[in-house]
Amino acid sequence: MKSKILFASFLFLFAFSCNEEEAGNAPLLNSCLSQKSAGNCVDADVPYCTYGFKFGDNNPFSPNGPNVAGPGSAAKLISFKFMDEGLVLKTPYQNYAETVQITEEERASIRQYISEWSSVANINFIEKASNDATNVSIGKAFIPLEKIGGYGIPQFLDAYCNQVVGLIILQSKHNVTSRVVVHEMGHVLGLGHVGSQNIMNGSPTVDHLQPGDIAGIQSIYGSK
Repeated sequence: MKSKILFASFLFLFAFSCNEEEAGNAPLLNSCLSQKSAGNCVDADVPYCTYGFKFGDNNPFSPNGPNVAGPGSAAKLISFKFMDEGLVLKTPYQNYAETVQITEEERASIRQYISEWSSVANINFIEKASNDATNVSIGKAFIPLEKIGGYGIPQFLDAYCNQVVGLIILQSKHNVTSRVVVHEMGHVLGLGHVGSQNIMNGSPTVDHLQPGDIAGIQSIYGSK
């Protein structure tokens, strides 16, 4: 029997140029969690959970939480890029992580997977070069937790959180799958974990958007 791949809501990381012995980022960046006023809804058997953070207007928004609709306001364009191989990162779990290559085949798959969100909600993705500033950065790196498939970070507002918003890191030891990519992009767009069987379940058994996911993302950005 295959073991389940678990999904974490956030990975707080950023590029750095110091040595491995430096302290991790968790004490500072974990305080970004205090902004997540809705809490983690992993045990709530609801169709969706809104964090209260989004791209475009109405960021942050309130109320938010389990089965609480967002403002329904569009994000005109959300830019994204693929992170280059060899970028050195620091995370709460390790003081040294290095991004690995995302192949052209994997990039094509990721583009297809994230388009599930833009096909149902009033958002549009635009890809930019790896050295451009973007709303979302997608990379692959070793995550020192065997069953963690990836991490994604929503649009937090505090200055120290701005270092990490929009990051998606995929576990380099696992294949790139729709289940992981769609789930992590859901976090970045503003959806939290739910207990119901949607892609935003903390350990989903589905590979694509489900009715609860669609209702949640449309509540935040409006429908296509």
